[in-house]
Amino acid sequence: MTGNNVAPNGEAALTEKEVAVLQALSDAHDRGGFYMAYNAMFDSDEAALQSRVATFSGPVGGVALGANRLLQFAFGPGLGIL
Repeated sequence: MTGNNVAPNGEAALTEKEVAVLQALSDAHDRGGFYMAYNAMFDSDEAALQSRVATFSGPVGGVALGANRLLQFAFGPGLGIL
């Protein structure tokens, strides 16, 4: 993890406003927005990847969408696993 929000000891160092933004996105169940905001704060490759998965964007998101469809076909929708 890199960026301006990383303390010298490697831990996340967020302002109250940043925490409020992430909390609001989490409360709204906006996974894509949460990971995009987190990536903007920390320049995190993992958060960038997760934002593409959560929003079904790009090749990685396409694979995630296909995998979700196969799971729904195999197990049915609404089982709380997707």
